[in-house]
Formats: sequence, C-alpha cells, structure tokens
Amino acid sequence: VHEEAMGDDGVAVLDRRNEMALKLAFLPEHPMCLLGTSKDRVVMLYDIRCPPPLPGAAPFIDLTRCGATTDIAFHPSRPYQFVLGCDDPWVRIYDVRSPPTGKGWLDGWTSSKAPPSGRGAQPWAAFR
Repeated sequence: VHEEAMGDDGVAVLDRRNEMALKLAFLPEHPMCLLGTSKDRVVMLYDIRCPPPLPGAAPFIDLTRCGATTDIAFHPSRPYQFVLGCDDPWVRIYDVRSPPTGKGWLDGWTSSKAPPSGRGAQPWAAFR
C-alpha cells in the first residue's frame, strides 16, 4: 500500500465518497487492484499501491441513471470481465481493460437496440 495513504493506525483510506460503499471486489489477476461501488451510483477502480484519487475523480463507471449497485461478480474464466446488478432489472457486463464511456453494456450492443422505429426492442438480460 502506498505510504502516503497509510494512517497512523496502519489503515489506508482508498477514497472518500459522499455515500456509503456497497460492494468491493478484487481483480482476480491483479490482487492489488479492486473495484468499489457506492450508494452514489458509481464504480471506482483502485490500485492500493497508488495514492488515493483526488476529490471529484472521474468514476470508472457512472451508473447514476441505473441506481445503486446491488452486486458485482467477476467471470470465473475471463478475469477481466465482471457483471454488475443495479436497482433495475438489467445485468451489465464490463471489461476492466476497456473502460466504458458512461454507457452500460446493453447500450453498446446492437442486439439489444430497437429498430429505428423504436419498436420491437427486447432486453437481452432482464430479471423481474
């Protein structure tokens, strides 16, 4: 852990978010890196060897339109892929090597989009 991040009590503070942290998951191939979700609807990527991010640092994933993250899990044989569950009926899949551009996985796949008329779209993975 980066020396500047260590407190007198030996505890490192990775970040100070406005809301409570909800889920944490270490990257399977990189045990010094982890993803953290919080009630303010963002996912942050941390490397515990680096100093904490500056206040207002951009999140790895912004889920403000989806709701707070309810679960996070890594793929068992593809250690860079992970899924997120949020306060909606969608399961989103991401790859830590390709940070999203503010969109969920389904937003970028043609198989989940409606034709130009806007009719006929079917969710690829929805749970109700």
